[in-house]
Amino acid sequence: MENRFLDELPDTDISKMTAFDQLTYGDDVEYDSIEHDTWAQPKGEATGFMAGFNRAEKFLAKSTEPEKLTKVEPEGFINSTSKDINETQKNEGFRNTVYKDTLGFDTIGYGHKLTAADKASGKFAKGVTKAQAQELYEQDEKLHTAGLYKNAPWAKKQPEVVQEVLKDMAYNMGPAFIKKWPQFAKQLREGDYKAAANNMLKSSYAKQVKGRAIKNAKKLASL
Repeated sequence: MENRFLDELPDTDISKMTAFDQLTYGDDVEYDSIEHDTWAQPKGEATGFMAGFNRAEKFLAKSTEPEKLTKVEPEGFINSTSKDINETQKNEGFRNTVYKDTLGFDTIGYGHKLTAADKASGKFAKGVTKAQAQELYEQDEKLHTAGLYKNAPWAKKQPEVVQEVLKDMAYNMGPAFIKKWPQFAKQLREGDYKAAANNMLKSSYAKQVKGRAIKNAKKLASL
């Protein structure tokens, strides 16, 4: 949670890029052993903006270089696929022990960053149950959603799917993220959802979370 990667990259029409380039655009990591031609559009496949998402998803699923493209989860990570949890929780994954997030903060459960009080009490030193993690998530989600609407009151009037995307991003990056991304906010306010999706895929947010950003961008582009 709260991975702050919001630098917007130069304006490029990502819908004209290959699936591989869409996924890794702006990444400074070299993938010398992967041939870009492998990800050229297959004969007979649909063209256009959404086709890029489909090829990117296939690339994620079939990659032969998982060590370079797949996030290495900390010890205690349990993949969350239960129907009883929401999309944000599935994106976060469940960790039953304390681990360091990408910014070095002590974190547990569904992306809960430990507070000073949490640490002082020592109550999570031996880990958490899913019930405890659910309670922490609900508290955090309530605070982040309230913060999102405070920073972007206009978001309340957006379609439900847009609000779901924004809530997921707020939980991941913090509720003030929207104020630090003015072009993205403007595109949403104006209802230019495909441009907002394109913007999202070009950001360093997408560079960091990859598949999560592809799913959120696809939701926006579907409107």
